[in-house]
Amino acid sequence: MTSANRAAGRSLFDHALVAVTNPQDDLGVEHNPALPFFAESARIDLRGYRGLPGTADVATPERLIAVTKELHPSCISFYGHGG
Repeated sequence: MTSANRAAGRSLFDHALVAVTNPQDDLGVEHNPALPFFAESARIDLRGYRGLPGTADVATPERLIAVTKELHPSCISFYGHGG
């Protein structure tokens, strides 16, 4: 899909965020710095396991894909490091 095609798509919000914060749960980071720029109702913060691998907000590739398809965010913020 080209950038023009993506830009023509509709987001559920004009200004929506999917944040991925510390997905490997090894940085001691709790908050994605992009979060304050978005209303709570227009953001989803997927985070590391925090010892709770079954929770809905865990940052797995599968969850990121599902949330992105559902929300069609205008922004994605990754706050972590490569594997």
